Amino acid sequence: MKKAIGIGIVVVAGSFIFLVYNGVFNDMKVSEAELGPFTFVFERHRGPYHATGPLFAKVSATLAGDLACAQLYGIGVYYDDPRTVAPEALRSDIGYAIEKPDADTAIKIAARLAVRDIPRTRYAVIAFPFKNRLSVMIGAMKAYDPLYGYVSRQGYRIAPAMELYDRKGGTILYAVPLAR
Repeated sequence: MKKAIGIGIVVVAGSFIFLVYNGVFNDMKVSEAELGPFTFVFERHRGPYHATGPLFAKVSATLAGDLACAQLYGIGVYYDDPRTVAPEALRSDIGYAIEKPDADTAIKIAARLAVRDIPRTRYAVIAFPFKNRLSVMIGAMKAYDPLYGYVSRQGYRIAPAMELYDRKGGTILYAVPLAR
């Protein structure tokens, strides 16, 4: 009996630590921040948002391969609300921010991937710890209601959401541009 209780305590404590580590209990504080400018290199995706992982890997491999481009951070731009749009109809752009390439590299990139410059823009943002795939899912489940609530209360229009994944900094930024 004592052994079972001990195992139960270890399992509960371990589960609690795991949840804390992945940000389950983090406060979702909305702030405003300027993001950009940066060059966004991406591929378009249509389908469930949770199925974009392989596309991040594909774009990363293309950039790191013969293009030899340093990736600053991953970016997903999500155009549709998954609560109101069928999973197979969801639209997103999946890729990486890179430093502004020289002309020759820009031509090579544009031949293989979509490219657009994102200007410096003011966003409503929520920062969340980037630990692993689970923290990405937990962050997305927790971030959007407070983020869109803030945008609406401030009188801004709802615009496509952007997620910036900074592995080195250990942070995900959930961001919505502030536009009237």
